[in-house]
Amino acid sequence: LDAHTDDPSEASREEDIWEENGLLTVAGGKLTTWRPMAEEAGDEALKYLPDERAKQVSPCLTDGTALASLAPPDLASRLATTYGLTAEVASGMARRLRSQAWWAPRLARRKKELRPLAEGLDLTAAEVRVHLAFGAVLHLEDLLLRRARVGLWSPARVPELLPQLRLLFAQHLGWDRRRWKREETQLQSALEGWSVAGIRHHDHLAGGEQTSVTKSPSDVSPSS
Repeated sequence: LDAHTDDPSEASREEDIWEENGLLTVAGGKLTTWRPMAEEAGDEALKYLPDERAKQVSPCLTDGTALASLAPPDLASRLATTYGLTAEVASGMARRLRSQAWWAPRLARRKKELRPLAEGLDLTAAEVRVHLAFGAVLHLEDLLLRRARVGLWSPARVPELLPQLRLLFAQHLGWDRRRWKREETQLQSALEGWSVAGIRHHDHLAGGEQTSVTKSPSDVSPSS
C-alpha cells in the first residue's frame, strides 16, 4: 500500500477490507476508528466460514460493550474523598488514567507524592509511577507529550519537572545517567516542535526548500 506522501500526517486515513484467495485483509483507518474496524472485520470473516461453523458463531457483540479502563463519571470526586486529594489532582488523574487512577495512591511511597510536582500543575509523582508501571512508556517524551501531556500544554514548565522525573525513571525503568541525558536531548528536540519559535523555524525551512526549487523565467538562461 502506498500513502502517496512522505509526511505521515498527510497520509489517507481511509479504511478498507477486502478478500483475495481466501485471505481477508484490513488496512487504513486511524487510532480512533480501530474498534469499528475490528467489528467490521469480524463480521466480514463470518461470511467465509463453512455453513456448519457459521451457525455456531454470532456477529460481533462488542458494540455497546464497555471499553477497557472505562471509569465512572464521578471518579474524580471518589478519588478526592477516598484519598484526600485536591480537586485539581483528582481531576487530572481521572482524566488521564481513567480506571487505573486507583493505582496512584497505592503506588505512592509517601504522602508527598500525591501532591503536584510543581505549583500550578496537577501532575503528581504517584501518577507518574502509574504511567511508568502500566502506560508503556519507553521514552521521556512518551510521558510528557503523550501520557501526562505537560509538554503540549505547558512546555515551558517541563525543565522544572525533570529532576524529580529522573529519580522516578531510574526507580521504575532502571535508567542510568547516560540514558537520561540521551532522553533529555531527544525530549528537547521534540519540545521545539511545540514552541512558537520551533514552528516558525520549521516554516522557514519549508519555505526555503520551496524557494530553492522554484525559479522565475529570468533565472533560466537561454542555454538551459
